[in-house]
Amino acid sequence: MRRTFPCVLLTALLLPACSSVPTPEVQRPSSILTVAAAPAVSNETLEQRYGGKVALRTGTFAVLGNPTRAPLQAQGGARPEPNRDVLSVPSDTPPTFWSSTSKISWGRSTGDLWSSTVTDWTGTAQQLWSGGTYQGLPANTAVWRRIGLEGAYADSRLGAGRTVAVIDSGVDLQHPMFTHLLSAPNTWRDFVDGDARPQEEGAVGQGAYGHGTVVAGIAAQVAPRARIMPLRVLDHTGRGDALNVAAAIVWAVDHGADVINLSLGTAEPFDALQQAVAYANSRQVLVVAAAGNSDRPELDHPAAGFGGQPLNVAVGSVDSDDLKSSFSSYGPAVGLMAPGEQVAAPYPGARAGQFSGTSMSTPVVAGALALGLSQGASPEAALEALQDGALQLDALPGNRAYQGQLGAGRVNLTDFLDDLND
Repeated sequence: MRRTFPCVLLTALLLPACSSVPTPEVQRPSSILTVAAAPAVSNETLEQRYGGKVALRTGTFAVLGNPTRAPLQAQGGARPEPNRDVLSVPSDTPPTFWSSTSKISWGRSTGDLWSSTVTDWTGTAQQLWSGGTYQGLPANTAVWRRIGLEGAYADSRLGAGRTVAVIDSGVDLQHPMFTHLLSAPNTWRDFVDGDARPQEEGAVGQGAYGHGTVVAGIAAQVAPRARIMPLRVLDHTGRGDALNVAAAIVWAVDHGADVINLSLGTAEPFDALQQAVAYANSRQVLVVAAAGNSDRPELDHPAAGFGGQPLNVAVGSVDSDDLKSSFSSYGPAVGLMAPGEQVAAPYPGARAGQFSGTSMSTPVVAGALALGLSQGASPEAALEALQDGALQLDALPGNRAYQGQLGAGRVNLTDFLDDLND
């Protein structure tokens, strides 16, 4: 029987040198074709060969919108794929709310929620632990202690100098938590509206409103001196185009991201996503993706293709006892597990709530990797150390049905940083 996790505002949102991302107008082709494209081959040549318009281009691949001619299948060519609204925040339960009087708001009268460090969190992150309590969001004290975040705050550079790209539904750019935490505005992009303002849109309780703010806020709590790069690819319903997600991945790489967080997915693989992730890896950028919330041994894509890859990791969710969350997908392609139930996070409108889903466990891992990178580890070494230091879960009685399908185990920042600091 599937459990539902209530939250303060919203329950489990159960549940991307020669490159270029066109930006003048919003393109929403109904189908896309991803093809290999050497730098010497012009866009005009590709359009004459396949029809349609080149919508995304790097030194190794191109994505054409609404192609009229597919490559010859006998030559191993790719097929056109659907594009519109094929990716989403996985969710198989609708959001529910507590009474409006239960909504927590940030403000001068609720300073105990954040402490006085809210306006300059990056400079005082190590002071957020006081008397054994996490002062940022006290509801997270137990979960952060369990993964060793208190020690990480004392013994690491907290992600300084690193950037985590959150490719999602946008971010509440005015939320007080994000003061001084976002990347430079010239790195932001809204691929839905085709502008440079990736602001959450919609209303409380509708679609995936607030999802990106929650995800960004969790990554920022784990690595508070890292920068968050907000990239909007999902509309207010929580759905987005494959082209936009691929373009956002390329954009993130070209604009300085070190880690890319994808708390989204789709049931089918897409050539454009696979090529974009490969492009990120070719530039030594780590990609972290949600396993999904189907409670089945089938992961969402692109996470489903990450098994064993040195720069990519699929993330599942565990509960407070380190047991697989009832909703979490699982399987051999899972790389790590992380807390994903009732994680407290910021929500649009200067509010906070508690949320559940692999969408929430994924930024825990993205933030952890930023911690490792800021210690001077290479991307491959950071991911390897995070997996080597994980707490193995297979032996726990409640996890015996998932032997070999929960990755390296649950994130353990203490052993992770000890390994990197040796």
